[in-house]
Amino acid sequence: MKYNKVIVAGRLTQDPDLRYTKKGTAVTNLNVATGDYQNDTIFLNVTCWGKDAENAAEYLSKGRGVIVEGQLQNDNYTTKSGYEMKKLKVNANQVIYLPGGKNKKEESNHQKPQQPKQEQQPAADDDMDVPF
Repeated sequence: MKYNKVIVAGRLTQDPDLRYTKKGTAVTNLNVATGDYQNDTIFLNVTCWGKDAENAAEYLSKGRGVIVEGQLQNDNYTTKSGYEMKKLKVNANQVIYLPGGKNKKEESNHQKPQQPKQEQQPAADDDMDVPF
């Protein structure tokens, strides 16, 4: 049984970044700011997979509020200068879009979007060709 679960509410600090793995699985990185926006703002990197990733890229934009449910994960990487680094991120299972803020779909169609269906993330053996 996994005990690693986190729920985060905040606003996007930039537009979503949609990419695809070598096997064609969509992956989107979201940057979420959470906190009181004065003294204790925390910035989190969130990764969405599959249809959730495509929906996030299509419907979300900078400033939009979201609630993210997922697992905390260490992202290990080596810098160009050879330093081993670790970065804590959230691997999303579900992203809920909060009302208000700009919405890419509303801007282009002037209609209220429906909450997209959620999809599970791909298997861990999916070859990644995406720099985080």
